[in-house]
Amino acid sequence: MGEEFDRAGVNTTSLELLFLTYGNALRELQVHFIVTLPISLAYSERRSELPVPDERVFCLPDIPVFDPQHAPHGPGRSAVRAILEARASPELFGSGAMERLVVASGGNIRDLVALTVMATTNALVRNPLGRVEDEDVTTAVRRRRTDYLRSLGQSPYDGGEITYEAKVERLVRIYDQDPTAQSPDPVLYSLFRARAVQEFNGERWFGVHPLVVDLLARQGKVARTPDGVAPGGTE
Repeated sequence: MGEEFDRAGVNTTSLELLFLTYGNALRELQVHFIVTLPISLAYSERRSELPVPDERVFCLPDIPVFDPQHAPHGPGRSAVRAILEARASPELFGSGAMERLVVASGGNIRDLVALTVMATTNALVRNPLGRVEDEDVTTAVRRRRTDYLRSLGQSPYDGGEITYEAKVERLVRIYDQDPTAQSPDPVLYSLFRARAVQEFNGERWFGVHPLVVDLLARQGKVARTPDGVAPGGTE
């Protein structure tokens, strides 16, 4: 079994050398093996070059915290909260703090863990004997949202120059559940790599990460309700 290949910060060139350039060495192994492929390879123009048949590549979907119409997804939120409660006692969190972390994670477990670690660290610095309160979560969400903003910029790993405007246009179409927006191309691959677009199972549909919805709303690309809320976002 091979793990951690999908961790953020793992060198992309090294991954391509292992799974693509020297993929024949893996094909020749007379063993069963399971590896976690980074989404940058699983969703890329070079997927056909992977050393395993296409039907042996499986997606581990995120857990929806919103449904396709941007309404709260109760079962999904309960599932994500159960994952969090298995790792942290609810007694350590103030009113509503855990729910905010669940929603801000977008059902992505890496984001859930990262946000929780940041929020608890903020709480420890602020008051070592206190609980994780709303202000601690707000700081963590703000930092993670900034990370997503950076990830949407032009990247040398995009396989060409993909402008921020092109990414925003596709994000809005996915947010609006335009079925043609799911057609695979370099723009969609880039958004998957940035984790700005999520894939959910069941009827298999794509959604925009709640923190990215926040960014789109702030730029006026997504309409807010009369009370100022961006459906599908965290604020």
